[in-house]
Amino acid sequence: MRKPFACLFILLLVLFQANEAFCVNKGFLFFSGKVSSSDKITEQVTIRVLKQNQEVTSFNTRPDGVFSVYLDLHSSYEIRVTSSMHRDALIRLSTALPSGTDQGKFELAGDIALPKKSDKQTGYVGYVWFSRQEKKFILSSQNAPQVAESSQPKHSTAKTPQDPGKIYNSGEKNALAVQSESEKLRQEQIRNHQSVKAEAGSALLKTIAESEKKKKNIQQPEVCNEEKKEEDKYKKVTSILVCDGAIKTRLRRVEYTWGSIYYYKNGEQVSEKEFEKLASKQKLSAK
Repeated sequence: MRKPFACLFILLLVLFQANEAFCVNKGFLFFSGKVSSSDKITEQVTIRVLKQNQEVTSFNTRPDGVFSVYLDLHSSYEIRVTSSMHRDALIRLSTALPSGTDQGKFELAGDIALPKKSDKQTGYVGYVWFSRQEKKFILSSQNAPQVAESSQPKHSTAKTPQDPGKIYNSGEKNALAVQSESEKLRQEQIRNHQSVKAEAGSALLKTIAESEKKKKNIQQPEVCNEEKKEEDKYKKVTSILVCDGAIKTRLRRVEYTWGSIYYYKNGEQVSEKEFEKLASKQKLSAK
């Protein structure tokens, strides 16, 4: 009876070692940590792991927020942390390795801090990438450098976020400097062109305004005992210059479209009777 059990044990041991060797050759990242919050309140949250927008696994953390997950190398992942009491979190991971880096087992320990829902700041966003200098994976709030992106397999459609602190060589620096100067010159030309157009437009408007002002200031020759009628949208105006020797009297009759009629003598309002008397004195009628 012992012989079959011994054979079974040896078989299981061989399978375990083969599986372990396979995992080492393939390589993986063991990511573990704790989900905490700014208000020190711990809770059990849900973690979803996505690979190329497809959900790989989903699980709940422990009540104290501790979690762990295995991730394949040379892949791009998104870890979404959903909380009922705090703002959600998003972590973008690139498990790609730079060329020349040995495959194997890697470990990463990092905590995820969730802001309170009452806070104005948005949810936590983090990035995981392999640091060539430190020779390990790190969790950072900054984008991953281009080193990790360049070593991704060609068939991968996911892109590693670019590092704002990318170091350029001298040729790239010169090209960027020339491009920057060219752009500055173009913007300056646009501003100068717009300034010239604005000045020209302003000068044209000023000329038109002065011309209109001169037209208004030109006094038309006054003719005695002659009616002058003007009409606009709201009123009709009849003007009469009554001459009695050297004495000149200006009469105006203003009739509004809503029916009101007003009479004026030298700019002062008078009655209709007085207006008619002065107008008929020289055998003129304002009607």
